[in-house]
Amino acid sequence: MSEPNDLKNKNLPGATHTFINVDDVDLMFYTGHGYARNRNETEGKFNFNSLHFGNHPYEAGTIGSANFTTFDAQWFGYNARTKWLVAYSCNFLNTAQADSYVYNMLDRGGRLILGLGTKSYIVPQEGTDFSNSVISGVTLKDAFFQAAIDNQNRGFTLSAKKYRVLYYGTSGNNTLNDSINNISSVEHYNPRISEQIVNDCGILNEFSEY
Repeated sequence: MSEPNDLKNKNLPGATHTFINVDDVDLMFYTGHGYARNRNETEGKFNFNSLHFGNHPYEAGTIGSANFTTFDAQWFGYNARTKWLVAYSCNFLNTAQADSYVYNMLDRGGRLILGLGTKSYIVPQEGTDFSNSVISGVTLKDAFFQAAIDNQNRGFTLSAKKYRVLYYGTSGNNTLNDSINNISSVEHYNPRISEQIVNDCGILNEFSEY
């Protein structure tokens, strides 16, 4: 994906697209910067958690053309092929900064959104491991968490991360069971987040939601 509009559903009011976008694929990845609502004091506070397409730090700041936000994602999966979104970025599933749209991003469609509630560090092998597990039939949730454990526990940093999956359903009947060849039949209700805290170097408590 090359710009925020590529992630927006064709049915989102006012949305425009210049490249293949989220409507056209089953599983979509984003890797890059992400910022939490109200987090940034010097560059201007973001109104929503955002996948940010500018260069670090905050190129183009909080303007809409540089970000795909939780507000935009309310139309994720609506009348579209797309089922799953993986956001390898900081903060897209951050719940500490009072972003009221985090739990509403699957309201009109989609199955799972996988992301983090904290700072994230990109480890290229992690995406490869996740993808290989998904192709082999592992559920997206299990593949996401296991790839994080395998790659973020190698002493890369000294901080812990909150890996999260936004999903629908009850504890025993939910979209967390989704794999690419086995999609659960679950109504869109009861939004919730499943979490795995991934620690580095045995440190158990040094994490925070930004």
